[in-house]
Amino acid sequence: MSLEQKTNSEIGEVILKSILSLEGLRESSSILLNSLDNEVNSAIDTLDKLLDPFKQEEEAVEIEDLDEENKTKITYKIPASHARKVNDAQRRLASLVRSRDILPRNFLISYVSEFDYFVGALLKNIYKMKPELLNSSGQQYAIKEILSFSSIEEIREEIIEKDIESILRSSHSEQFKTIANKAGIKTLTELDIWPKFIEITERRNLFVHTDGVISTQYQTVCKSVGITINDEQIGKKLPATLDYLNETFDVMYEIIVKLGCTLWRKFFESDKSELGLSDMYMIHIIYELLFKEEHTLAIKIGEFIVGQKKHSNDYRKRMQAINLCLAYKYSGDMKKSSQILDGFDWSSVQDLFQLAISCVNEDHPVSCDLIVKLIPAKEISEVALHEWPLFKILREQEIFKETYENLFKTSFNNVSIIDRSSD
Repeated sequence: MSLEQKTNSEIGEVILKSILSLEGLRESSSILLNSLDNEVNSAIDTLDKLLDPFKQEEEAVEIEDLDEENKTKITYKIPASHARKVNDAQRRLASLVRSRDILPRNFLISYVSEFDYFVGALLKNIYKMKPELLNSSGQQYAIKEILSFSSIEEIREEIIEKDIESILRSSHSEQFKTIANKAGIKTLTELDIWPKFIEITERRNLFVHTDGVISTQYQTVCKSVGITINDEQIGKKLPATLDYLNETFDVMYEIIVKLGCTLWRKFFESDKSELGLSDMYMIHIIYELLFKEEHTLAIKIGEFIVGQKKHSNDYRKRMQAINLCLAYKYSGDMKKSSQILDGFDWSSVQDLFQLAISCVNEDHPVSCDLIVKLIPAKEISEVALHEWPLFKILREQEIFKETYENLFKTSFNNVSIIDRSSD
C-alpha cells in the first residue's frame, strides 16, 4: 500500500541516506565491473592483433598452464619497431586484469565503510535527541579542559564525538555489544545474517591489510560465529565477485534497517510521535522494495516490522501486514500470504483495506468496484493505479482497463504524463 504523508525524522533520514548509498554502490559496481570485463576482453583482442603477424612457424611446445590443462605455447619474434607497442599492450592488459581484482575489493570496503558511517550518524542523532544517554559515557574532564570550551553544548558535542569514535574503533562484534548494552537489549546479534555480516567485515579487513590472503585471525573470528575455515585455506586469497557484492548489499541493507529501527523504537519507546514516524518510515521502505521487486528483502524487513510488539496504531500495522502479504505473494508463496491475512479480522475495516484484500486474493470485479468508489472520494489517486505494487496483477486485467477508461476517459496504456501535484 502507498506511503502516508510523512514528517521527516533525523533517524529515519539517516536510514534512508544509507539505503541510497547502498543502492548506489550496487548499481555502480554492476556497471563498472561489467565495463571492466569488456575492457579486458578488448585489451586481449588488441594484443592478439599486434602479435599475430609475428607468430613463428616452428613447432609449438606443449606446456602445462596454471589450470593444469595442456596448452600450446606459441612463440613470437617481435621486431624492434613494434616492441614498444607490444609491451604497452601487454602492460595495459596486465593493469586491467589487476584492476579487475582490486575494484571489487574496493566496493566491499565501501559497503563496510557505509555501515560504519551509518552507525556513527545513527548514534549521533540518538544522543542529540536523548542527551541523558551521555550520563553513562564515563568520560571525565579536568577543570582546565572544561574552561577551554565556550559552552555546555560544545562539551556535549565533544563527548558525543569521543564516545562514537571509541565505538567505531572497536571490532564490529564489539560495536554491537557496546550498543546493545547502551540500549539494554540482547537481540542485536540474533539475526540470521549475523554470521555473514561478520564474515563480510572480516573479509574487508583482509582486503585492507593482507591483499585478501586468509589469516588465522579471519579463521578465528569466523569460527566464533559458526563459519568453518579449514587450516588448508589459510594463506589463500579470497575473491570479491559481483555475486558476493550483491549478497553484501542484501546483508548490509537488512542489518542497517533492522539496527536503525530497533534502536529508534527502543530509545524512544514511550514517545508516540517517534513510534509513529518509525512505523511510517518502515512502510515507506517496504513499499519501495515492493516497487523495485526486491521481494526477498521486503519479506525480511516486513516480517521484522510486523513482528514488533508495539505499533503506533492499528491502521499502520495493517498497512505493514498488507505489504508483507504482497511480498510473499509476488515471491510465489501465496500460502504464507494468506496466512498473514488470516491473522487479522478484516470484517469491519475501511474500503481501502477491502480493496487491498481483493487485490491480494485477485478478486478483480470487487477490486474494480471499490476503485470506482474510492477514486471520486480521493482516497486513492490515478497515480496510485499506475504505480502501487498492490495493483501489479490487476493492471493486466481487461476489466481494470475498462474501469480505468470509464473513470478517466482515456486508455490506461496511453497515459504518458501523470500529474503528481496531488499525490
